[in-house]
Amino acid sequence: MKQQQKLKEALDDYFDVCVALQADLQDLLNTETASAAWRRNFVRVSMTVLEGHAQSFRRLCSVALECDSPELTRKEVLLLRKERAFSVNERLKLTLNVAYKLFELEPASGLDGHEYFAALRLMKKRQEILQPKVLRDLDLGEDTWVEVYESTKWLLGLFDGFSCALRESVGR
Repeated sequence: MKQQQKLKEALDDYFDVCVALQADLQDLLNTETASAAWRRNFVRVSMTVLEGHAQSFRRLCSVALECDSPELTRKEVLLLRKERAFSVNERLKLTLNVAYKLFELEPASGLDGHEYFAALRLMKKRQEILQPKVLRDLDLGEDTWVEVYESTKWLLGLFDGFSCALRESVGR
């Protein structure tokens, strides 16, 4: 019974975090401009949303692991116990896979395809924007911007897909 209560609390926290992070992103989108500053802020906010989802997923998965759950690989368990052992790129991908597996939902698609490799470039650009060393690190030219924007939408869609599937499976 205690694990069920912990899982319920983790689910409640996850859904609350989702609402707050989505509101942050929506507020930014409501002020959309084509300025370089807005685009950099979009990268910052959207990556915070993605990382917030992933962090909440890992907490949910850690609790679910204590319950009756499908078996995970060593690497998957390590992700839940020592997330810092993995890069941001690895954490996002592994977290999605583990979450879908633990909650016995249809697995995320495209994590080995073109979209995922484009998303890896988004992660690189995010790092450049958050820790610029030279002025070009802050640049989001039109081609880069389109790729960053599309990758962000795709990743957010994966996390949102999990969230929707999870809500359906728990009746929320």
